[in-house]
Amino acid sequence: MKTSELMKAKTMPVRRVREDIFNIVKQDEPLLITNNGKQEMFLIPYEDVIELMEILEDSKDEALRSHIRKSREEYNTKGGIPFEDQDK
Repeated sequence: MKTSELMKAKTMPVRRVREDIFNIVKQDEPLLITNNGKQEMFLIPYEDVIELMEILEDSKDEALRSHIRKSREEYNTKGGIPFEDQDK
């Protein structure tokens, strides 16, 4: 799940969530729950939570983080490789 998807999540007041939770869960998409107009929490599908947890675990890997930093630096200084040329 991308951050942009969470930012585009539908918003619903907690009162309505309480009334219609069964149908909401079947929609299988992120939902921003509000209480008195205040953003309170996200309801996120199980598979998305697992994916996010894996990403968080990977972010603790210092070797991976170092590789990502180096890749970003190289991209910023030398530019990227066009997608079509990546397997060549």
